[in-house]
Amino acid sequence: MSYTDETIQAVWEKAKSVDNNDSTLWRKDECGAWIQRTMYGDRSSGYGWEIDHILPQASDDISNLCPLHWKNRIGKSDGRLVCCVTSSGIDNKELADGHTVLDRANG
Repeated sequence: MSYTDETIQAVWEKAKSVDNNDSTLWRKDECGAWIQRTMYGDRSSGYGWEIDHILPQASDDISNLCPLHWKNRIGKSDGRLVCCVTSSGIDNKELADGHTVLDRANG
């Protein structure tokens, strides 16, 4: 799906800013993975991110959109967010089989 620059920025603003980091460039997603603003839509980047629907089948309203590291976004299933990537210090790391699962459909 294609989003306007305004929507992309509004969704970026929903990511978690982290003290001592430039929030215009670096933030964290719901799983705690680092994402970089300039890497929107870049699946070749370790800090790439995409826009995700919180509730599948729901609207494209900004309230239903959130930023996710691209690997966390593709790991979603049936409204359940499976965290495949999180941060470890200043780097991201992939999680083993014991993924964190967040049930967004009931949250």
